[in-house]
Amino acid sequence: MITDWATITTIIPFVLLFIVPANRKPSSATAWLLLAFLLPYLGVLLFLLPGSPKLSRRRRTGQRTMDDLISRALVEARKRPEQASLFDPPIAPRYGPFVKLNTNLGDLPALGGNAVELLQLNLEVTLMCYDPQVVVSIHQIEADYLCKSKPVNLDQWETRPVGEKFFENISRLTAALQ
Repeated sequence: MITDWATITTIIPFVLLFIVPANRKPSSATAWLLLAFLLPYLGVLLFLLPGSPKLSRRRRTGQRTMDDLISRALVEARKRPEQASLFDPPIAPRYGPFVKLNTNLGDLPALGGNAVELLQLNLEVTLMCYDPQVVVSIHQIEADYLCKSKPVNLDQWETRPVGEKFFENISRLTAALQ
């Protein structure tokens, strides 16, 4: 039995290297591993508290039920001649990968009559919107954000208070855990 605390503290992060990344987004796994390497006991405790990232059996059963209902509804809809124009719409090549991903993940085919607008929110987030109202709302939020923000130059950014830098880094680190 291992009783040396230093040995246990060294082993914990390396054991978590094989446990944490399974079925997690890379950013989430990286954040958990960073916490485990910096604070092994707290990292393990916090890792064990939220539980499994997998959906519960009830949720998976519900998803399978909905997948079956959607598949049957699509088969019925394809049989109706008045709805034939909705299926297999022309898709611009640049949207092909998005449509393929959506079809593979959600079992929903691309349907005609949709409008897609890509919003480049910043360098980290790009959002694909199908609903024009969502696009209008996002543009309004962005405009409000820009009105409330104040421009800073590089010197001001680099010389901001240490506490502000600390809380920005903490919020950036914990955002990956969600």
